[in-house]
Amino acid sequence: MKIKTRLRLNTFISLGTVILILLSVVWSWLEIVDTGRDLDAVYKMRRIAFERILLRDEYLLFQEERSGKQWKAKSEALRNLFEQAGPRFDSDEDRTLLENARKDFDASYSGFSKIIEKRMQKDSTHNMVVFSDAEQRQISQVFLKAHSLTDNINRLHESIQQKSTTARDRGAFIVILVICGGIVAIIINSAVIRRTLAKRITALSKGVEIIGSGNLDYRIAAEGNDELSVLAEASNEMAARLKISYTSVEKLQVEIDERKRTETELKESEEKYRTLFDSIDQGFCTIEMIFDEQEKPVDYRFLIVNPAFERQTGIQNAAGLRMREIAPLHEEHWFRIYGQIALTGESLRFENVAEQLQRYYEVFAWRIGAPEERKVAILFKDITARKQADEKIMRVLADLQRSNKELEQFAYVASHDLQEPLRMVSSYTQLLAERYQDKLDDKANLFIHYAVDGAVRMQQLINDLLAFSRIGTKGKSMEPVDAGAVLREAIQNLKMNIEETKTTITNDKLPEVRADASQLVQLFQNLIGNAIKFRGEVSPHIHMDAKDEGIEWLFSVRDNGIGIDPQFADKVFVIFQRLHTREEYPGSGIGLAICKKIVERHGGRIWFESEPDKGATFYFTIRK
Repeated sequence: MKIKTRLRLNTFISLGTVILILLSVVWSWLEIVDTGRDLDAVYKMRRIAFERILLRDEYLLFQEERSGKQWKAKSEALRNLFEQAGPRFDSDEDRTLLENARKDFDASYSGFSKIIEKRMQKDSTHNMVVFSDAEQRQISQVFLKAHSLTDNINRLHESIQQKSTTARDRGAFIVILVICGGIVAIIINSAVIRRTLAKRITALSKGVEIIGSGNLDYRIAAEGNDELSVLAEASNEMAARLKISYTSVEKLQVEIDERKRTETELKESEEKYRTLFDSIDQGFCTIEMIFDEQEKPVDYRFLIVNPAFERQTGIQNAAGLRMREIAPLHEEHWFRIYGQIALTGESLRFENVAEQLQRYYEVFAWRIGAPEERKVAILFKDITARKQADEKIMRVLADLQRSNKELEQFAYVASHDLQEPLRMVSSYTQLLAERYQDKLDDKANLFIHYAVDGAVRMQQLINDLLAFSRIGTKGKSMEPVDAGAVLREAIQNLKMNIEETKTTITNDKLPEVRADASQLVQLFQNLIGNAIKFRGEVSPHIHMDAKDEGIEWLFSVRDNGIGIDPQFADKVFVIFQRLHTREEYPGSGIGLAICKKIVERHGGRIWFESEPDKGATFYFTIRK
C-alpha cells in the first residue's frame, strides 16, 4: 500500500471518529434538551396546581370575588399546559398519567366553577354564604379531584425527571464510549503506520547520511513497492552516479574556486564603481525610452540614479518609475531630445531648462546598450545658480539702461518743462517789481496769480520726479502680500474721489503675491485713479481680477471710460507724456510711468488694450 493511501486512510479514520463524537454529543444534547423541556412543563403544572388549591381554599374561607377570578385564570393556564405538553410525551405511562391529570382537572374545574357561579345566600347576621349538604358533598368531591390531580402531576414529574437523568447518563456513556473507541482506533492505526514506516524511514535516513558522508559503495535496502522503496532505489542510483562522476569533482571544484575569485574581483570592481558613482557631484542616470506606434517618444523610465541626481532634481526614489508618474506635465522637449538620442545613437551636449523644477541644466547624453533596447545615459550638472546670476546681471544691465534713459529724459525735462514755470515766475515777478513797486491793482493781482501758479506747477513736477526716481532705490523688500487687502487699501485712499464720482469697483478673488506692499498700493491706486479721471458720461465702473499663468499672475483693470487710441500704446507709459491738455484733465502725466516702473521692479510687464469711447483694460504681470 502506498504511503499516501495509508496516510489518507488514517485521516479518514480520525475524521470519522471526530464526526461520530460530534453526532453522539449532538444527539445526547437534543435528547437532554427535550426531556428538560418536558420537565419544565410538568414543573409549571405542579406549581399552578398548588396555586389553584391555595386560591380555592382562600375563596372558600374569605368568599372574595378576586380569589375566584384568580382561580379561574390559573385553571386556564393549567389547561393550556395540558394541551401543549400532550403531543410531546412518547411513553404510554406518561400519556396515561397526563390523561388522568387532565380528567381530574376537568372534574375539579367543573365542580368548583358551579359552586362559584351559584348564587350565594347571605346570612343576615353573619353575612356568610350558606352551602347545602349537596353542595358540601360537591365541594368534597372537588377536593378529592384536586388532590388526585396533584398526585398525578407529581407522579408525571417524577417519571419525566427519571427519564431526564437516564437520558443524560446514557448520552454521557455513549459519548465516552465513542471517544474511547476513536482513540483506540487512532492509536492502533498510528502504531501500524509507525511499525511499517518509522523503521524504514530511519533506515533510509541512516543510509542517506552514510552516502552523504562519502561512502558511495553503501546501498540502502529497498523493501515493498511504496514511495520509500522508490526513494531508496533513487538514493542508490544517485550514489552510483556520484561514484562514476567522482573523478570530475576536483575539476568542478577548481572551476568553482576560479568563479569565486572572479566574483570577488567583480565585486571589488563594482564597489569601486559604486563609490565613484555615489561620490561624483554631477547627476547621473540611465533611462529606457518609451515610444508610441508612430515612433514618437511619449515617456521614459528611470533605471539607475545616483545621489547627486536626487540632490540636483529634488526627485527621490526615482529608480523604476516613469517620468509621467513623477511629473505628469513634464516638458515635451526633454522627450524629444532623449528620443532622438535613443533612435540615432547620436550623443548630445546641451543646456536646457526644466520649467517645472525652475532649474537649468548642462547635459551630456549618449545611447547605451543595443539599439533595440533604446536606453540613454545622462550626465548633467545643475547650473541654475549660474543662470540666475547671468539673469541677474542682465536685469542689472537692463536697469542701468533704463536708468540712463530715464536720466536722459530727466535732463530733457529739467532743461525744458521745469525751466518754463521758473521763467514765468521770474518774468512776472520782475514786472510786478518794476511797474507796481509801491501800489497794487488788479493786474498786479493777476501777475501774482501767474507767479504762484507757476511755482505750484514747478513744485508738483519736482515731487513727481522724486517719486519716480525713488521707485527703484527706496523700495521695500519683497514679501508675501494679499492682493485683495492691497486693493481695499487703495480704495480707502481714493474713498472721497470714488464717492464724488459715484464709482463702482468690483473684483474677483485676488491671490497672494511676493511684492512691495506700499508700491503695490500705489500701482492699484494710480490705475484706479486714472480710470476715474478719464471717465465718460456714465458713472465709472471698474473691475479687477487675476489669472494664474504658471510662473506669474496676470492682473487686469477694466473700466468703461473714454478709452485710449492704440497708436499711443508706447507714449502713455513715458514720463510727462500727456494725451490731453491740463484744462481738460489735470495732472503731471507721470502716473502711468510710475506704474510701469513699479511693475518692472517686480519682474513683470504692463500694457493696455483699448479703443476710443469703449473703455480701456490695463494688464500687468507679477511673478509668484
